[in-house]
Amino acid sequence: MDRAWKISRYFDLPTLYDAAFMAVAEVVAERTREECEYWTADEKLVSAVAPEEN
Repeated sequence: MDRAWKISRYFDLPTLYDAAFMAVAEVVAERTREECEYWTADEKLVSAVAPEEN
């Protein structure tokens, strides 16, 4: 939960729900040493976490 909270605060997400799934993906990737993708169709979330393009 601590990691989800940090993600939520870092990206200024309105709820902890998406941050919790993102945190799980990070933990799985760390523990398995394999890539763990997080897929979503939530355009607002993608906009919030995607790096800005110049």
